Amino acid sequence: MEVWRAVENHKRGTTAIAVRCPGDPEGDVWCYNAIHSQAVTFAARWATEMGFELGDSLEAKGRGRAVGIVAEPGAEYCAAMLAAWRLGWIAVPLSPSHPIGELQHAVTEAKVTEVFVTRTLFYKVSHYKVRDRLRELKGCTIHVLEGHHDEVGGADIRTLTRTPEPAPDDGALIIFTSGTTGAPKAALHTHGSLDAQVKSLSEAWGWTSGDKIRHCLPLNHVHGIVNAWMCAFANGAEVTFCQKFSASEWWDSALSGSSPLEGEDDSFTVFMGVPTMYVRLIQAYDGRDPAEQRAMSDAASKLRLCVSGSAVSLF
Repeated sequence: MEVWRAVENHKRGTTAIAVRCPGDPEGDVWCYNAIHSQAVTFAARWATEMGFELGDSLEAKGRGRAVGIVAEPGAEYCAAMLAAWRLGWIAVPLSPSHPIGELQHAVTEAKVTEVFVTRTLFYKVSHYKVRDRLRELKGCTIHVLEGHHDEVGGADIRTLTRTPEPAPDDGALIIFTSGTTGAPKAALHTHGSLDAQVKSLSEAWGWTSGDKIRHCLPLNHVHGIVNAWMCAFANGAEVTFCQKFSASEWWDSALSGSSPLEGEDDSFTVFMGVPTMYVRLIQAYDGRDPAEQRAMSDAASKLRLCVSGSAVSLF
């Protein structure tokens, strides 16, 4: 619950940016207050759909219930994860790109009873294949993430805030193993274990509210969820999500951020990726002319922390 409490604290500064989602129809920029409100809105909608009250006990809400989250990288993903945790549920992030066989294995292995999917993935024509795969899932109910953060009422926020939080030993997150020695297995993280990871990584990597991270990692693995997203939110940092990694777009974004208007520097300070991403960035750099390379080097120098992991290093 470290991240939820941090978001509640950061939301008091309503201008503090939590998420940037370039091209998101729901809004490109989300402050911490909006993320918190969206999480409460989701929780209130789920209470209505599933027949409980926000002020109920954790047991009445289904403490320990495993729920799937199918969402693009962005504000709705963050809010859905936070809402599930505050209700005492176990979040099971599922990749929209996974075939039905992998999705069915995941919901069966994790004993998922409900799956929450964003409106874009469920209704947009270009994502109909995702909707069709979800409709094939057996043993769980599909819910579309409805409701905008502007709809949340103060009564809902106060009611949810006053209810007991999950205990440190309660389950919080299920991530699947790689499957190299058999079918992927569901690995359970508790709230306590996640809090310990976030605190230790925040200290080791010196996270602050002034950090800005360009998030290009999958949000169904620990690197993308804990290291990159949860650590950022726990410290009030700013996260810019990209839907798909592109080395040229990464450099263009870095260059635009290093040329601030009116004295405001929007440069990224943190980047985390797999080794292949760094190879692509080097290749893209090598393909530019010397003048561009000098500008790119200046932009890259604004990064205070780069992390490479989740795969065998090629260096």
